[in-house]
Amino acid sequence: MNKKFNTVKNQLWTIFWGIVPKRYGVQWRNFEILARNYGQYNSVRKNSSIDEAGNPVPWYTYPAIEYIKQFDYSDKTVFEWGSGNSTLFWAGRSKDVTSVEHNREWFEKISKNKPANSKLILAEDKEYTNAISNQGKKFDVIVIDGYMGYGRENCARLAPGFLKENSLIILDNSDWNAESCRMLREAGFNQVDFCGFSPINAYTLCTSLFFKDFKFKRLSDAISPIGGIKP
Repeated sequence: MNKKFNTVKNQLWTIFWGIVPKRYGVQWRNFEILARNYGQYNSVRKNSSIDEAGNPVPWYTYPAIEYIKQFDYSDKTVFEWGSGNSTLFWAGRSKDVTSVEHNREWFEKISKNKPANSKLILAEDKEYTNAISNQGKKFDVIVIDGYMGYGRENCARLAPGFLKENSLIILDNSDWNAESCRMLREAGFNQVDFCGFSPINAYTLCTSLFFKDFKFKRLSDAISPIGGIKP
């Protein structure tokens, strides 16, 4: 049945591409890549940051997610301000992940599916920002995300002191946090911006990566963009 369905679908697509002006076909294909290949339609439909197969992904921009996925985190430790599907994403790739959350209802929801190699902390006000200071270690990846009401500038001020050498800081919504970006650059970090669409949202935004001497191992030498074609 599936084989017959796919045959009919391919035939219909062939007809479609034959009669529709090229400019419309190109635009439709771009929409299809975003909606289906990246999984944005699935994320909007379920109001959850997931990919096309329903797997959890961080609520970062798609270019940032694609870049981050290229590296091996199996021996890396992660700290993130803000929890959610990003916690599940990092737990599936890293040695362990520590996440701090300010919202009790959301904390309880995420706790129900918390992987064994993850630690979830409920904290508010100053305790939220200072949670990283209480872990007794430094991290390979630090993510500045989550609730902006406590000021991401405070997180950006603390993060460099708890980051291992040759590692990575991720700042989400960096287009809304110019001061945080400035602070990290003045601390000696290079800033690389990944702007574009993201799960769920109907607008573009920016996720920025900050590093001094980033040396994580790549999973592969090949570059395979989502929706790309082979030469």
